[in-house]
Amino acid sequence: MLRIETVTVLDVIEETMDIQKLAVDGGGGYAILYAAFFPYVSKGDKVKINVTASDLKLGTGGLDIVSSIEERVSFSVGDTRGHIIKGRYLPTQHSMLTVESPEQKDQFIFYEKLNLHWKPILLCELHSMLPVVQAMYHHEKQEGKLVAVIDDSAALALPVSGHLQKIKEDRNVTTISIGQAFGGDFEAINLLTALQFAMHHYPEALIVVTVGPGVVGSGTRYGFSGIRMAEWANLIGKSKGVPVWTPRLSESDRRERHQGLSHHTKTALMEFTYAKSVLPVPAGELADRYIKADCRELSSEPHIKVESICERKVKALVEKALAEVSQIRSMGRSYEEDRLFFTGVGTALYWILENDQGWESLW
Repeated sequence: MLRIETVTVLDVIEETMDIQKLAVDGGGGYAILYAAFFPYVSKGDKVKINVTASDLKLGTGGLDIVSSIEERVSFSVGDTRGHIIKGRYLPTQHSMLTVESPEQKDQFIFYEKLNLHWKPILLCELHSMLPVVQAMYHHEKQEGKLVAVIDDSAALALPVSGHLQKIKEDRNVTTISIGQAFGGDFEAINLLTALQFAMHHYPEALIVVTVGPGVVGSGTRYGFSGIRMAEWANLIGKSKGVPVWTPRLSESDRRERHQGLSHHTKTALMEFTYAKSVLPVPAGELADRYIKADCRELSSEPHIKVESICERKVKALVEKALAEVSQIRSMGRSYEEDRLFFTGVGTALYWILENDQGWESLW
């Protein structure tokens, strides 16, 4: 189903380099306009908005999406350099200057074989894990560089993310959008070239691979966006890197498959990952109540290194870091409402901070 509605702009409520947020007289009342696709509009302009997701009552962040502007016959927006197309064969396909493009002065780095030199690479299934990682990392290493590689298995338009817009205010954070995703500080064709770029320009940085907002799940064994994590891990492992999995944990999710250690983490890691991988998990009164049996099962797999870390150590770090930023929520829940989720994210980063020498000391 596709549903389009023509509306009038009542007000421009937010404007950045990447987006406008508009109050409109139809749909759900609010819409987002992407600067990559359209020139900015003003009060009184008529626009067409895509209301499909809000009609289906799906997660939209309360925003419909501007799909065209009335009475704008011709226009041009964006950088005219580059010829790599994202959104291919869609009405909004647009050219990008990707890091691999012939126009780039350092294209030579992509002719070499990728070697990660046993660097730990942090994998995060959910977009909401990224601001937790960034807050903790900034707390521990104020000048530490963080590179977030953002995959296209969730939102393609990264400017939709409020988390990401806030994170990008930190001058020590660099984002690379890959595949069909767009809106990062840099654009890349795939994960491997994004990692090559990061290793060349930011060799000391913490590298995180994650997605934008809007992951998909169907309640089935394999029908979820996070299955892509196995692909990330296998590519990283084959490139002499150390895939470090952020466990998706919850004490508050009502869905049985996500209570304790989510089946998303277990399925992708146990069934489809061939690379040797590290899974840091919290250990203590709270975590043991939910994940002890899962950890025993995972430890029986020869390619999985389960690393238990005292949850009290992680809890202290998480609480200090979160106290310094505006409230972060995941699946609508705060730290107070789902301590296990935030502790799980913190455990993965804590392990990397304590084991930055990489792979060879582990196996």
